[in-house]
Amino acid sequence: MPTDSSDDKFGTVLRELVTAILALTILVVTVMLLRRTFDIGGQSDALKDAFTREKDILQYGLSLLGAVIGYYFGRVPAELHAQAAQKQATNAQTQLNQTQDKLVDTARATAQAVEDKNSQAREFQHTLSVIRGNLVQPSNPPSQALRAQPQATGMAQALAEIDEMMVKLN
Repeated sequence: MPTDSSDDKFGTVLRELVTAILALTILVVTVMLLRRTFDIGGQSDALKDAFTREKDILQYGLSLLGAVIGYYFGRVPAELHAQAAQKQATNAQTQLNQTQDKLVDTARATAQAVEDKNSQAREFQHTLSVIRGNLVQPSNPPSQALRAQPQATGMAQALAEIDEMMVKLN
């Protein structure tokens, strides 16, 4: 079951709020311990033992404070880098999809062009066959239509050129 955006935002805000409260609490306690430690440090020998104990506790507080500060200063740049990387990945995926779509369109156009060329070649071959057949055995010889005598060399040359074109088409 997918979560919707408002639940996601609420969870993020709640997590950030709890983390911020924890960080502020650690900061306040550490500052209080630090101030108290320095106040005790200059007093009598009886408080030297208390100073040592508070100094040890302060080390743990400063370690926690360092971890919280490190978290905040490390998290923000990391999130920015992650968002930038996600944006680049999305852009790359979009470009890949567009390129693939163009490639498919080009392949279809190429296949259609090849089919059109083959169809035109078949039509041209058929036309040449019809012309050749009419020249070899004319049902209505051109000499009667034009009232001229066909020249034998011209007819032979035309038939040879038609045969040559048909060989090229095959």
